Amino acid sequence: MSDQPLQNDTSLPQRSTSEQFTRLFLQHQDRLHGYIYALVLNRFDADDILQDVAVVMCRKFDEYQQETSFVAWGMKIAKNIIWNYRRKQKRSMVKFNEEALAQIATDLENMVDALAIDRKDAFRNCFEKIDPSEKELIELRYDSGLTVKKIAESKMISPRLLYHTYYRIINSLRLCINQTIAKWEGGHGI
Repeated sequence: MSDQPLQNDTSLPQRSTSEQFTRLFLQHQDRLHGYIYALVLNRFDADDILQDVAVVMCRKFDEYQQETSFVAWGMKIAKNIIWNYRRKQKRSMVKFNEEALAQIATDLENMVDALAIDRKDAFRNCFEKIDPSEKELIELRYDSGLTVKKIAESKMISPRLLYHTYYRIINSLRLCINQTIAKWEGGHGI
């Protein structure tokens, strides 16, 4: 999923602010949760903090600059909530000083950005390797926005067979992307 700013496309019905926020938050909540979890090291606390982050982000959504990264904005809000969480928390077995926690947060933000770039590069690399007929099917579905039913009709095959074909192509792309990133990380020592 892309972290691109919202498009101001007049051909689409205008979404309410709450719909825009909900769409963006749902699109990026896993990345935000991973960031929070890496800083608090407790899944249940990370879940609670993510909920607090969602409330603050929703309340402050009118302050969000749509030409910037939604995830980066969410991470800044999460960082502040985590600081408050750490101040209140007395029972944690793992303690970090503020400076160490700030460095970890910065490193994680950089890693998230780098991973997004790596995934895009890996996708391009893997996409170039697939069969031209599979490329055409992917482009028809995702670039042209045609429905599976329309594509199946144009190719004179059943929609069910086409769904299976898409499933196979997407799984092979996913596997290739993961293997490519793992290879790159092994070669770069990341």
